[in-house]
Amino acid sequence: MGISRTSVREVLRQLEAEELIRVEPRRGPVVAAITAEAAADIYEFRSILEPAAVRLFVQRRSPAELRELGRHLDAFRNAVAEGRLDAMVESMAEFHALIFRGSRNRELLAIGQRLQARISALRRSTLSLPGRALRALQEMQAILDAITAGDAEAAAAAVERHIASAREAALGGRAAA
Repeated sequence: MGISRTSVREVLRQLEAEELIRVEPRRGPVVAAITAEAAADIYEFRSILEPAAVRLFVQRRSPAELRELGRHLDAFRNAVAEGRLDAMVESMAEFHALIFRGSRNRELLAIGQRLQARISALRRSTLSLPGRALRALQEMQAILDAITAGDAEAAAAAVERHIASAREAALGGRAAA
């Protein structure tokens, strides 16, 4: 494949640092499972980070970014209608990633990108639950409506509701152990 062992080791170290894999003795790299405690931490952190990102997005977004956000929501809506889980996860990730990029804050973007990798597995499991994808669609529509209206506080509140709903779906209301 033309890839050096050093490069592969460095990538594996990075993935391990991001807690996406763990390296087990005599077994090698294994995809890391997200514990209930880790999931609770992720949702708690999202509830702090994402409202800040969306407030900045509302202030700094371009008309092109607003249209792109709408396209990501349309893609999510179509994926939900067709029951395509991979497309749901991808379009939802793009929707949220655009909000971070559009915040035009490099630190928020860097942290948001790292967080998105951890959230992907959680999204896949929650969106496969009965009714969750339709609720997520309604929540994302509320976020887009508030952004379109230029209401940063309403957008932040909609993001908070979206995260709380995802957390409830993932953890079923139980606290982290």
